Amino acid sequence: MRFSFFLLICLLISACHVQNETVWQDGPPLKPTTRSAPTNDIGKMPNKPGACYAKSQMPGLTTKEFVAVLPLYTEDNVIDDVELDTIDLQLQEGGSEWVKKKSNQNCYSSNPEDCLVWCLVEKETIVKQFVVVKDTSQTKHFKMTEIFNEVQNYEGDLAWVEVLCESKITASLINEVQGFLSQKNYLSGTSNGKLNNKTKEALKKYQKENNLPIGQLDLRTLESMGIVY
Repeated sequence: MRFSFFLLICLLISACHVQNETVWQDGPPLKPTTRSAPTNDIGKMPNKPGACYAKSQMPGLTTKEFVAVLPLYTEDNVIDDVELDTIDLQLQEGGSEWVKKKSNQNCYSSNPEDCLVWCLVEKETIVKQFVVVKDTSQTKHFKMTEIFNEVQNYEGDLAWVEVLCESKITASLINEVQGFLSQKNYLSGTSNGKLNNKTKEALKKYQKENNLPIGQLDLRTLESMGIVY
C-alpha cells in the first residue's frame, strides 16, 4: 500500500516537468487560469524522405489584455522640433502563477479533469519602451495606438515539427539567425556563428512571442525570419 501511494505521488509530480515549477495537489492558493490544456497526442513522427523532425512545444492559447492607448511617434528621426517622451510600460508582472497542466499517460480516469495537476510557474517581468508625442497639437506624425499584452493561458502540447537537419546548420546560417534576433532586440552583442545558450534563449523568446514552435531551428521559424535554408 505504501509503495502504491508513493508511486502515485511520483507520477503526479512528474507531470510538472518544467524547470522552476512547484506542484500543488489539493488546489491552488493563488488564482488559476480558467482554461485547461488540450489533450492532443503527439502522434507518430512523420516519414518524409530527406527531412528531419524533432519534438517541439507548440504555442499555447493566448488572449489579449488591453493596457493603454498611446500617441506613438511614427518617424524614425525627430522633425519639426516635436517634443517626445519615452514611456516604459510593464506588460507582464513577474512572480509566480498557478496553472493547470496535463498529467502523464499513466492517468486512467475517464474524466480528463482528473488527470490535470496544478503547477506553480515562475513568470518574468516584461517591460517595453514606447516613444510618444507629448503634445499632439504640434505634429501630425503620430498614430493613436492601442497597446495590448498577450497572455498565454497554458503551454501547448508537444508535436513533431520539421527542423533543419544537422548537416545544414552552418556558422553562416547561425550568423543570419543571430543577426535577425539582434535586429528585433531579442539578442545583444555581435554574431559569432555559434548556437550558444544566449542565442537559444533569444530564439525561444522570439518563438513564444510570435506563435511559433518553441525550442528548435524549425522550418516555420526560419521562414518567419526570411532565412533561406
